[in-house]
Amino acid sequence: MDYYLEDIARLEGQPKRAIADYVEQNGILVPRRFGSLKEARESGLPIIARSEHPQDYAGASGILKSPWLDNEICKDYKNLQSEEELKAKALAESNIDRDFCEFLGYDEEKFRQDVSFSFWELLHGCARYNRAVVADSAIEGRYHIISYGYNKDFSKTNWETVSYIIAEAGSILKEYGQSSEELKAGLPALLETYEKIRHLGRFDANHCPIMEFQTVDDRNYFLQYHRTRDFDPASFVLERGPVEREVEAPFVRGITPPEGMKCKVTVHYAKGGDGTEEEDGSWDLDCSRLFSELRARKRKVQITDAQGRSGLSSILLQTCFGHDNRSMLFKPQVSLIAKFDDFFISQEDSDRLREMSKRGQNSYMVLDILSDGRRCFVKRLE
Repeated sequence: MDYYLEDIARLEGQPKRAIADYVEQNGILVPRRFGSLKEARESGLPIIARSEHPQDYAGASGILKSPWLDNEICKDYKNLQSEEELKAKALAESNIDRDFCEFLGYDEEKFRQDVSFSFWELLHGCARYNRAVVADSAIEGRYHIISYGYNKDFSKTNWETVSYIIAEAGSILKEYGQSSEELKAGLPALLETYEKIRHLGRFDANHCPIMEFQTVDDRNYFLQYHRTRDFDPASFVLERGPVEREVEAPFVRGITPPEGMKCKVTVHYAKGGDGTEEEDGSWDLDCSRLFSELRARKRKVQITDAQGRSGLSSILLQTCFGHDNRSMLFKPQVSLIAKFDDFFISQEDSDRLREMSKRGQNSYMVLDILSDGRRCFVKRLE
């Protein structure tokens, strides 16, 4: 059992800060934290104000901005001296409203009251990379490693360093984008740190969290722990090829029962409506990022459309940026990437589905999905 899920009050309202303190006590490198904005400013160090809310640990991710306080990218935050000003500005720029709070089970006023910030040193170095590691939820010893770096003045992403790696049993199975030889050589140490944290006493070692790190000059600093899914290995192996009308997805994470899983999957949502209680999954073709983030954990299946030759690589590299992209890949029971048009969608069929949303009805496909965590077959039934 997870110590913090037993009593969320143990996070003291600031999951990022509380977990960082615990991890650091167990010998893991963590950037310096400060007790207040005033103390952080007085240090003279570059600072990032990290948004905090009690629901962050096991709920929606990335719902509030975490601005750098000394960078031109977030220049509107640069001269703020009061934590109240910082909170007011971040909330004003968010999409938090009554519907959002009700979905999370919060009163809107209470939700806003519980927002706070923790203040961290923004690490610099000759080589600095943001990285995320996730243990696969179905394949023992498989990891997903997401990395990106910055240009020399840290103002923009260096696209030559953006990569998505799938590693298993100590070897790199697949790589999308580009990763330096130095980062690849450091993967064993990064994964060792991930597993050390994963097995600390307060966490459930059977869980497969997204952990964020910053690698600075070959040293890995822990940043954050996001809950996703428990480890659930497959009891079968797909050894056949696809049968008639089945499509093999080029990417899958997660498993179904051996007999497959029949899912009602939303194509388009009704304008001004919801009706998500009827769905098992979604293509998320025309949804806001916030909506997708809120729904991800509840879905049996999440499908991302991979149109175009570079679709798969592009989608996986997008997980480097924004919590919602990672949530869609790692929080549902099964996440897969496939081409929408592979499911025999004629223009007439596509127009019909879109028109339904304009008339206030969600439009759906019924799909039969079979996955052993490595391969996935999908068949459209309706």
